[in-house]
Amino acid sequence: MRARQVIKGPAFRALLAGCRAVVPNAGAYPEMLGAPDQSVSFYEPNPAELAAKLGAALDAGSPPLNTSDWRRRFKAFDAISACRLIDERLEQLAATNTSARLTG
Repeated sequence: MRARQVIKGPAFRALLAGCRAVVPNAGAYPEMLGAPDQSVSFYEPNPAELAAKLGAALDAGSPPLNTSDWRRRFKAFDAISACRLIDERLEQLAATNTSARLTG
């Protein structure tokens, strides 16, 4: 996972909003989401397994999710957080450059 990737996919946004993700066990999902837990369910690409995983995710008896874990984990990759970090760094560079000119 690259240090400054921005999370764009609907599955990642859904996790941050407190939804349970049902995603294919392919692409970037396993790398980004790690081992399955109560909020992530990977499925192999076949209709029967997808239907079963969706049914389990929609089960009203499922325990509530702890979305703060996902928010902490993905904070650095969120577009708004990434923009704030970039803005802060640019302000630091500008301040350093300005003070160097004044003292030089």
